[in-house]
Amino acid sequence: MSLRRVALSAFCHKHRTSSAAVLKSCVRYVRGYRKQHEKQAVPLDKMEEFRTSSLSANSASPYVEDDYSDEELQTARRYRFAHPEFLPPSEPEHRDAVRELLERQDMLKRRSKLDIPEFYVGSLMAVTLSDAYADGFQSRFVGICIERHETGLRHNFTLRNVLDSQGIEIMYDLYNPTIKKIEVLKLEKRLDEHLTYLRDAPLHYSTVPFELEPTPHPRGAAIPINPIKVRLNPRPWRSRWERHDLKGVEGVEEQVKPSMLERAKEKTIAKPWEKYDLMKKYRESLPLEDQDEAYVHFVRELKRIEAEQETERNQEEDGSGK
Repeated sequence: MSLRRVALSAFCHKHRTSSAAVLKSCVRYVRGYRKQHEKQAVPLDKMEEFRTSSLSANSASPYVEDDYSDEELQTARRYRFAHPEFLPPSEPEHRDAVRELLERQDMLKRRSKLDIPEFYVGSLMAVTLSDAYADGFQSRFVGICIERHETGLRHNFTLRNVLDSQGIEIMYDLYNPTIKKIEVLKLEKRLDEHLTYLRDAPLHYSTVPFELEPTPHPRGAAIPINPIKVRLNPRPWRSRWERHDLKGVEGVEEQVKPSMLERAKEKTIAKPWEKYDLMKKYRESLPLEDQDEAYVHFVRELKRIEAEQETERNQEEDGSGK
């Protein structure tokens, strides 16, 4: 066996790959494939030309700051917490005015077909999904909302419940076209922004009866906050919960070693200086003007959708009365 073959076989054994893959990578390198730019459906220069042209001037910013009143502005700002999926991404490299506008339009079209209620982490919910393999071609899952992720059309939420003494979680895309119905059985908040620590808690904290009757919430009333404190199971845990600033968990200090608590309080983990880091807050936040633009667009379209639905209901009632 030649020296080249020995070296190639040793390299493949070390990196757990095949010789064909290594040779293919070498050929691609010689032909200059690695020097090519990332593939894009539309060239970047063409996209930049479109964004700076007069064609996209109105579509990228459908509302200017002077186009809405103070009352409408205050109403729109209240929706930031009820419907966080309409917030644009906070990372500057992920911002694109044209894409954000198109996403909002698609989300509003979906809302005209599906009633998406207001809910928060900690709310008890039920989701009915179209399922070709279930009885009646639909399935229904009831659980507690433990987290919400992402913005725009990628926004998703996770429900958790206990079935046969086993914790079950299902993550739903909020604008999934197979969702037939979203119900809020009990509207409430919890003390933390996420409840993923329920995975390390006794099962009764995650148990929600499937026959739970909806509890009506008065329109315009304040959202109740559930002050329950969760006591976690003995270690090991899925995460170092002592390093998180959790308000809805108790007894963590009793289950970890003093050295672990000291480690959690060190600057390398706690990072107490971050609350004074103005640039970090700036990078992780959105300009208020961009938030107002998105939610004024949402409020106006929502009113139009509700008016159209009300007209359709009145026409159906008149037709059934005749």
